[in-house]
Amino acid sequence: FVWRRSTFAPEMDAPVGSGSDALEQFVSLAKTAKGAACVALIQQVLNHPKVFVFGELLLMPNVQALRGTEHQPYLRLLELFAYGTMADAQGAKEALPTMSEAQEAKLRKLSILSAAQTQGTLDYDQLMPALQVDNVRDLEDVVIDAIYADLIDAKLNQRERVVRIHRCVARDVRSDDLSAIKEKLKAWNRNTSEVLQALKDLRARVHVDCVASKTAAEEQVAAQNAILSEHGRSRFQNVPHEDDAMELEMESRSRGGGHATRR
Repeated sequence: FVWRRSTFAPEMDAPVGSGSDALEQFVSLAKTAKGAACVALIQQVLNHPKVFVFGELLLMPNVQALRGTEHQPYLRLLELFAYGTMADAQGAKEALPTMSEAQEAKLRKLSILSAAQTQGTLDYDQLMPALQVDNVRDLEDVVIDAIYADLIDAKLNQRERVVRIHRCVARDVRSDDLSAIKEKLKAWNRNTSEVLQALKDLRARVHVDCVASKTAAEEQVAAQNAILSEHGRSRFQNVPHEDDAMELEMESRSRGGGHATRR
């Protein structure tokens, strides 16, 4: 198995640098590009090998001005790259301009990204028709290109015929989807707050248990020390003193007429 990295050459005069830098330059150019010039700008953006987000460009007035004109298909094409997949392109093929090979390759990577945002494991047999590739080799090339583009952090498992996703970047979000995202964030906030409160409660219980255990241990040690101390005093009181023993012996011998000897 040989990894092949696809390479794309931006069109002449296209901005260079990182994806964010290039997008910033495209957005700046869109302030003055109108009509056919705006269409040419869109084509440059879609062919650029490092630009994978398009929402900021879509909001530009000159880009939105293409709607309802003869250039509207290029606006729809830009929207497709912002939000859609290869399957969406196939469904709207008649309403879209023909894509270049570089654009098709980019849309395949974006399609993988869309799948990666909802699934941790991507099956080869599902990916191939979704990306419109005919064999495993081409599929793996697309995945590897997406990895090189820093769109996903993933591993290919050829034996199980799956792609395991560890991390992926976000795609553009439609305005209509913001409400749903907001609700999901609220739910996430509630869940994390509940988990945090549960951890605080657990910490408090553990602290109480630790204090109780420490107090019980100290009381047990004190009781044991008291018993040992009492036992020691009792033994000391029951054992005759050496002087007392000598006096008793002398008294005994004096009674018997013997001589007292000191031991």
